This record gives sequence, C-alpha cells and structure tokens, in this order.
Amino acid sequence: MEAKKLNRLGFRFSEDINLISLLKENSSLAFDLPEHQKEKVRVLREIVQEYYTSIDLSKHITLDSPEMVLKSMYPIMKGLEHKEYWVIFTNRRHAHIKTIRHTIGSHESLLDVRIILRQALELNATGIILVSNSVDGSVEPTLRDIEYTQKLHKAAGLLDIYLTDHVIISASSYHSITDHQTYTLTTEFLTTLKEK
Repeated sequence: MEAKKLNRLGFRFSEDINLISLLKENSSLAFDLPEHQKEKVRVLREIVQEYYTSIDLSKHITLDSPEMVLKSMYPIMKGLEHKEYWVIFTNRRHAHIKTIRHTIGSHESLLDVRIILRQALELNATGIILVSNSVDGSVEPTLRDIEYTQKLHKAAGLLDIYLTDHVIISASSYHSITDHQTYTLTTEFLTTLKEK
C-alpha cells in the first residue's frame, strides 16, 4: 500500500534516500522542502515505523529496563515532528508481545485507557509500557504525561496488568517516569543504536 503511494509520488530511490539521510542530519531543512517532497518523507517514515513494529522482537528482547525500551523504540521515535504515544505489551517475563501506536499528532489528548486495556486482554499481556516522544527536546514529563501514567497504572492494576513504565524519548535523552530519572544518550550509545 505504502509502496503504491511512493510510486504515485515519483519516488526515486537514490535521490530520495539521500534526501532522508540529509534530513536525519539536519531536520530543520524539512521546512524548506516543497509539499511533494514533504509527502515523500512522511510516507517513507511511515514505512520505516511499520517495519520496526512488524519485526518479531519477542524472541530477542526482554523489556525489563528503560534502556531496553529505548533500544527497541528509538528508531521509531527519533526525528518525529509531532507528539506520539505508543504502547508496548509484554508477558510476565517482560518479553515483547506487540507494539502499537496509540495516538499521533493532535490526537494526543485522546489517549484511551479502555482501548489499551482491551488490547492487553486480547493479547493476554500482563505488562504495559507507555512510550512517548518529546518534540521540543525536553524529556521532563508534562502534567498530561503524569496524568496518563497514573490513570493507566490505576486502571490496569484492577485487571492484574502492570504498567511497567512510561518512557519519554528525545533525540539526545530519555526519561523513565518509574525511575524518576533522566538519562543522556552518549555518542557511543547512539552509535550502537544506529548499527542495529
């Protein structure tokens, strides 16, 4: 489906991959792009996000720390120009079951606890990790982040499902609401993330 969109937009692999690489280095250049180029970039980002969420991580990743959550979600969350909330569902051993994008952009205020809990029950998940990104670079939780975290924690607990953490990710740092701790991403750590 997304490939058809790219064909319609006149995607040329070598030129447009170079454009994406350039935008990774300097995201402010996106504001100066013509509308058709912006649309290509948006579609390509969706393809990359879909790819990362379709990979079966359950055999490879145990999400038992904020760092492990960062490793699995950083490729999806970095460089987003709008707020998104994602939900990771895990089993009782903290192994990944499924990752779902819950809200995007202006719909961030519609985080629906009932939908998240229904998905958890359908997946037979016993753990939930909420992940969001920071558009302005500050990973300190907002009042809304704290409110969502408390609301989801309380409702999930009634069903014996545990909200393990809410991790907020920016390009250079991340914050664990459970640990009450902000971590800075070192150059070495970012290099290992890019290699994966």
